[in-house]
Amino acid sequence: MSYPLHPYRFDTQTQSWQIVSPEDTDTSLENLTCVTFTVWFARFYFAERCAVLLQLVKACDADIVAFQEIIPPFLEYLLAQDWIRLQYAISDALGITVGGYGMVLLSRITPLRFVLYELTSFMNRPLLVAELYLNKERTAMGTVHLESTGPFAASEGNSYARCFRCSSKSLTHC
Repeated sequence: MSYPLHPYRFDTQTQSWQIVSPEDTDTSLENLTCVTFTVWFARFYFAERCAVLLQLVKACDADIVAFQEIIPPFLEYLLAQDWIRLQYAISDALGITVGGYGMVLLSRITPLRFVLYELTSFMNRPLLVAELYLNKERTAMGTVHLESTGPFAASEGNSYARCFRCSSKSLTHC
């Protein structure tokens, strides 16, 4: 099962994150920089880890940023950063998909949409995909945090296969 999500961008007039219309326009890039970080959802040295992690992300100057294992306080911290507000669309500005801990995608290119795909998972971990136009083609960029423990650890290969099916067919359905 899949769930479409609207992209959000920060509106400087209202000083709030707003749903934005998808961009059907093509973005041309010679290079696309993507980074991904597993944040670790514990509160151990939380403020210090947030500050250092976002310094690293900012230094990467990435077009697409994926975060896994985020908790609502990290999302709040992320959404409050001026440089993120000015540069990125985000998959969830309300914390709807974060729950106890979850994933978020940031994209400089406003996606047509984000899609959350359910996977067979002991811990209910989904695949999050951004669909966008890039160099005259519809492109899918995704992130997933697969399980390394529990009954589904041995079947991670099946999860990988489903992720590839979802991302390659993301513009239809999987």
